[in-house]
Amino acid sequence: MLTTYNPKFNSNYETLIRKFEQCGFIPIVTVEDVTDALPLVGALTAAHVDVVEITYRSNVAEEVIRIISGKCPNITVGAGTVLTTDQITRAQSAGAKFVVTPGFNPSVVDRAIEIGLPVFPGCSSPSDLDRLFERGLRVCNFFPCEQLGGISMLRALSGPYPFLRFIPTGGINLSNLRSYLDYNKVLCCGGTFVATSDDLKEDRFDSVTRKAKEAVNTVMDLELDSFTLYAEGKVASDAMRTIRKFSGSTLSPGMRSDAGIEVDCSGKRKAAGCVCFKTRDVERALYYLKLRGCTVDEKSVVRDGNHIKEAFLLDKISDIECQLTRREQKE
Repeated sequence: MLTTYNPKFNSNYETLIRKFEQCGFIPIVTVEDVTDALPLVGALTAAHVDVVEITYRSNVAEEVIRIISGKCPNITVGAGTVLTTDQITRAQSAGAKFVVTPGFNPSVVDRAIEIGLPVFPGCSSPSDLDRLFERGLRVCNFFPCEQLGGISMLRALSGPYPFLRFIPTGGINLSNLRSYLDYNKVLCCGGTFVATSDDLKEDRFDSVTRKAKEAVNTVMDLELDSFTLYAEGKVASDAMRTIRKFSGSTLSPGMRSDAGIEVDCSGKRKAAGCVCFKTRDVERALYYLKLRGCTVDEKSVVRDGNHIKEAFLLDKISDIECQLTRREQKE
């Protein structure tokens, strides 16, 4: 049972939870050669990925974490497959910002809490979740997720524990990543598919970047929803006439055609038009858009409780505004 509590743990823990929820996906990597550390980070940052978990499944894990934390301050690096209290201490000394365990070893989890290091223990049963909750933790590593029953098992566990959230790992890939993220009890996912051992051994860092970009695009989940033309007078009339020819349906100001095109004659917007994208999670999409250099128009942000419902970017396509809106999901 935990006997010593480090007050730093709470703030560090909350910061990491927020970070993970925004990024949506964490690459899990086993590095066998320390010289691969920086090329790996380069490949991930080229895809605008700024979180990585380095597993203790190799003898050089600690040194890799030290290199990344020391030379790449913009990367949030953590230690995975942590099995002992000694590894907890060494991981923190090397610069790990968080640790992930495959199972729930009370002494290992308690040691992380004692030294203020955010820990995400492996949980696969109600008993594990009881231990998690007992320690004031609310996020676990659900491992191995696919072998344990995947989303159906997560839904079953969430019944008696609706206040807990999960990081599924073990069997996550591009084909199922989206379905896991669609479930609101999933904080984020972790996967080894982005940077495999073969990728590193054969210096296929371009492949790492490609797969990381695919994962990021899956997390962002952007879908073109509509285009609105801001126009008045004859310009608006001509535009609606042309749109009617394409759609074959009646179109009046403020109405949207079957093709998702609308003409706004209100004169309230100064731009030429607006392209609207829908996404599962506006905050996740904005997280990566910011990493790509975009800027959010903070005055345009509309919230629904603690979550963003819609927002405009300050970035424009010529004089066309860009808007993101949330696509409603079934829980």
